[in-house]
Amino acid sequence: MKRFFLFPVTLAAIGFCGVVSAQGYVGGQVGASRSDYDCNKLGDSCDKSDTAFKLYGGYKLTPEWALEVAYSDLGKTKVTEGTDSFDVEHTSFGFGGAYHLAFNTDWNGVGRFGIARNKAKAPGTSTSKTEPYLGLGVGYVLSKELTLIGSWDWTRFEIKDPDSGATEKSKANSFSVGLNYAF
Repeated sequence: MKRFFLFPVTLAAIGFCGVVSAQGYVGGQVGASRSDYDCNKLGDSCDKSDTAFKLYGGYKLTPEWALEVAYSDLGKTKVTEGTDSFDVEHTSFGFGGAYHLAFNTDWNGVGRFGIARNKAKAPGTSTSKTEPYLGLGVGYVLSKELTLIGSWDWTRFEIKDPDSGATEKSKANSFSVGLNYAF
């Protein structure tokens, strides 16, 4: 019972302390994504790479720690089976923490971790599942408000075959660049 009580009190204390140094930010990135589906289980062959983009916003509780929300479109996996083809689309909506570290006045880094509601959609089927996500980024400060950032993000997806009910799982990676605006 003591641990249950201490958790909300600790969160409130962190939030109160963060009000002094609070800083909001938003960002957008675009890049490449890659899934690792076993193409033989989905069809004859597949193209696992596509374009990805991410929109996110965060609120710094301290100069280092922040809470973030993010929406990512991790592109499509194009599956070919005989003369037919179809796409498996991947989207993700996540919430988590971010740890920001200034290397010097021009360069900084960020580590992200949290949970995401991931959706894989193909003709006749759609599978949503809550999965962990991780990310690492490096930024170059252009001005007090604007940072150029490059990131790697990772999460997992799964898709169910509507006919057989079989599940195929995939890890998805994205590499992207974009801008972060602090306010």
